[in-house]
Amino acid sequence: MREFDIITKLLKPISGRDSVGLSDDCAFFDGYCITKDILVAGVHFFENDAPYNLARKALRVNLSDLASSGAKPFGFMLGLALPKNTTQKWFEGFTSGLKADIAEFKFQMLGGDTVFHDGALTISVTAIGKTPKPITRSGAKLGDNIFVSGAIGGGYLGLKRKAQFIEKYELPEPRIKLGLKLRKIANSCIDISDGLLADLNHICEESKVSAEIFSNQIPLADPNYDLIEQISGGDDYELLFTSPKETVKNCYKIGKILTGSGILLDGKKIKPKGYEHGK
Repeated sequence: MREFDIITKLLKPISGRDSVGLSDDCAFFDGYCITKDILVAGVHFFENDAPYNLARKALRVNLSDLASSGAKPFGFMLGLALPKNTTQKWFEGFTSGLKADIAEFKFQMLGGDTVFHDGALTISVTAIGKTPKPITRSGAKLGDNIFVSGAIGGGYLGLKRKAQFIEKYELPEPRIKLGLKLRKIANSCIDISDGLLADLNHICEESKVSAEIFSNQIPLADPNYDLIEQISGGDDYELLFTSPKETVKNCYKIGKILTGSGILLDGKKIKPKGYEHGK
């Protein structure tokens, strides 16, 4: 089964009342926002990636989820399944990375668990934020403009080991400050982890709308590289949001919310492919 089939068919029916029906990356309760991401060696990162950056990425992909919900970071819990041959030097580098981002994002460690096993390195982070007004995927309204917070495709190109984009892949920048500002102006929001097309489709499905975007308005990490690959590749961790505003400072307007379903690219229907776990 594929990831979204498992979520829709098996997990949604047993989800709790504060889960938003598993339709968002975060759950919300009593002014808190909570999210979880798991990173696995050989799936989400290369086994020889520097532990310092790896720790920071593990925190930042979760911080990006908090940003997309308009939440201020509060704290996190860390789960590690470490290969038995993990060295003290590796772990010192990893904890140095945690320390750096704890300081940068004022994000406190609250607890967690560590085990050693014969499998791949696996990092699980549960992140908690605070927000009086959560932004979800389901609030997009007819006539909203569609915005992105930065260039698309850099994460994918970094995964492909294009030298100038490796840092973008290994060390994404969560848009925390923008997320807080979006509480006042955004009707819906998501962070781009699975790809621009796939994540815009998540907004469309949850909001029961369609969208049209325009290739000449999408800021690409590399204008000379294939457009479809860049908007399908994922790992950008930019914010994708809808708003009735005509302009949003330091963001790019790329399209509009319409009636119906699906996504149009330059007037033509396009399959919203992106990254997805599963067979």
